[in-house]
Amino acid sequence: MLRVFIWLQTLIIALAAPKADHGVTFAPPIPSTLRNDAAPFLKSGSQRFFGWHPIERKILLSASGANATQLFVVDRPMGIARQLTFGPEPVIEAAYQPETGRHILLQRKVVGVDGPQMFRIYPESKKPVPVLLSDGRRPYNFPRWAPNGQQVAFLARSPGEAGLGLGILNPLAPQTARRLTALRGANWAIENWAPNSKILLLLQKISEKESYMHLADAGTGTLSAITPSGSGRVARALARFVPGLGAVLYTSDVDSDFQQLCRLNLRTGVQEVLLPALKWGVEALSISPNGKQAALVINEAGFGQLRLLDLKTTELSAPANLPRGLVSDLHWHTNGKELGFAVSAADSADDVFSLNTNSGQLTRWTRRVSTAHGSSSIGVVRSFDGEVVPLVYWLP
Repeated sequence: MLRVFIWLQTLIIALAAPKADHGVTFAPPIPSTLRNDAAPFLKSGSQRFFGWHPIERKILLSASGANATQLFVVDRPMGIARQLTFGPEPVIEAAYQPETGRHILLQRKVVGVDGPQMFRIYPESKKPVPVLLSDGRRPYNFPRWAPNGQQVAFLARSPGEAGLGLGILNPLAPQTARRLTALRGANWAIENWAPNSKILLLLQKISEKESYMHLADAGTGTLSAITPSGSGRVARALARFVPGLGAVLYTSDVDSDFQQLCRLNLRTGVQEVLLPALKWGVEALSISPNGKQAALVINEAGFGQLRLLDLKTTELSAPANLPRGLVSDLHWHTNGKELGFAVSAADSADDVFSLNTNSGQLTRWTRRVSTAHGSSSIGVVRSFDGEVVPLVYWLP
């Protein structure tokens, strides 16, 4: 599909190019103004939306700094981004401390160390000083705040211990770090904390086509499989607890060619596909704090579109007046009504927007490009095997 897209893109450029004398086709020089306008779009992963302050209405994001990807906070829509990290070490992930927002947990690469490390910062400082939480000797992955803001879970290999391990620590006392349990294999991820801060939801990936969900007791480390290995080769992802601990939402390709939204009842063990009529894959999932609705990014003909799902009626709706583009990085504010997300579009280089799901009001938080380029058009072509291939194109 990618080769078809590149071939079509090249063909359109060739057809649009003016003709020189003697029948030779040439492309005109690219104006410097266009180069500058396009720069934000060409920086891969140059901005990411990490979420909200738990009390105040402000957002946390990363963006390209002078020498590395740095962390910033934006205190109001279209406000000036205040830089929180500095130096040559790029930020990978970050999140405010739940309930208070007093500290920020961040993961960043460290010069001279093989693998990312965990830090905390106090964001109200004029120039926050990162406090190392990990040991600086081995990689630490998937750092996740507990909902009560008192613990951080992580994955790391312990000295003298075989394999990967699930660990936990008090971020205000890093010396409390301890290994909860050993994990067989290398491909594990911490997907979610339970709302009561007592249980962790883990995903074990065997291959691209096979993965399993497990529960881990945050006190004892006891591991319990909720999708046993005998349940067949199924790829699962995006596992999230539903508030109330009665169920887990996740995506699965069971009996399907794409990732469908599913629900596992933790009391009965019954699994069901919530949107069986949906003919597109689910790429992102975020459940509102009150558990009444979920935000989804659905890959509709190759375009990640935002949809809202009523978890009681399973009714799917499309918010009005959204920017036309690819949606990512879904995060609900703790007020339960405002959903933040990033958009990649003609006039948005992964800029952050928020939607009031009660009133439908859309708010833009950042703008990294000064001018809007022409809107894209959408077409389709058929591949040699009859599959429909979406095509995005811009006319000169």
